[in-house]
Amino acid sequence: MADFKEITRLLTSGVPDNIQRLIDETHPADILEAVQEEAGGDYRYLLALPDDYLADVIDEADDDDKYDILKVMDPDRTRSVLNRMSVDEIADLIQELEEDNKEGVIKSLLRGRTKTDVTKLLKYDEDTAGGIMTTQFIAIYASNTVMKALNYLKTEVDAETSYYMYVVNKEDYTLLGVVSLRDLVMAPFDTRIEEIMNTNVISVNANLDQEDVADEFSKYGYPALPVVDDQGKMIGIVTVDDVIDVINEEATEDIYHMGGVNKEEKIDGTVLESVRSRLPWLVINLFTALLASSVIARFEGTISKIVALSAVMTIISGMGGNAGTQSLTMVVRALSLNEIDKDNARSILIKELLRSGPWWQPSLSFTTSTPGSA
Repeated sequence: MADFKEITRLLTSGVPDNIQRLIDETHPADILEAVQEEAGGDYRYLLALPDDYLADVIDEADDDDKYDILKVMDPDRTRSVLNRMSVDEIADLIQELEEDNKEGVIKSLLRGRTKTDVTKLLKYDEDTAGGIMTTQFIAIYASNTVMKALNYLKTEVDAETSYYMYVVNKEDYTLLGVVSLRDLVMAPFDTRIEEIMNTNVISVNANLDQEDVADEFSKYGYPALPVVDDQGKMIGIVTVDDVIDVINEEATEDIYHMGGVNKEEKIDGTVLESVRSRLPWLVINLFTALLASSVIARFEGTISKIVALSAVMTIISGMGGNAGTQSLTMVVRALSLNEIDKDNARSILIKELLRSGPWWQPSLSFTTSTPGSA
């Protein structure tokens, strides 16, 4: 585990050698956590880092924290750092802005290829493969030789991952296959790429929902998957680190829905935000509770004669609540894993009704007698 005190000491030392030592020996995520935990979230500590490394640190932060870090910089440095960040992270940041502000940020802060790539990403819905992909990937032509591909690889430093190189058609960038780095270095230099590429390449459409993209990663176990448009043209890649974020996001959303909480609510949010998030479900719950109370009120006379029924009511309501929670947990989890579809939905519904229904619960019967009866 990283020494947060030592990290903050090196950050505040002002000695260039200490800063360089920190960069060489510390992961950006550890530096970010050190500032958040040891320095109380004072992001001015990060200003001692060079722009390229500071961009890596910001990439590791949540969206809210990214904004807080950028706020402590002057406009010129903000522009410099932004253009060194991953284009998919920049796109995620801009997606959170109001529509009126997006175009202004792109024009004033972004430049060159970064501006072009971010503009492309913003065309896709943020919950699709196109919305979570990055355009920083390595593509090579099928007609190239291994030597030419290796030379290109040496100069291509802007890629998200270099474990796989994607083979595309020179004319229209249609995805043809994939070559691993291992295959590339093991082949003779004069071998053509089309001779060693794997044509059975798994890809995802840019409009595929991010949850389905995560399922593809779970199924095939690749560190990255290429993203293509409707014509089969390669436009980006989705990496496993982005998919981990998607899995966490989708799991959080499912859990929040199970409790009737809005997915946007934060644990450190304001009371007003919590009320807005939780009130709709509480109102629905209130009406169902009133409905149950009205049913009980119809049997008030019976309950007053048989006092033991008042105790049984709490048992029945408790058992019903527990059984309902069990069914809810199973169904929500099955939905998140795509285990429920139109073919089995009916049978699952009947099965859960049988499992949680009152008919299987033990029934209690009472006999009454009047004084003097035998």
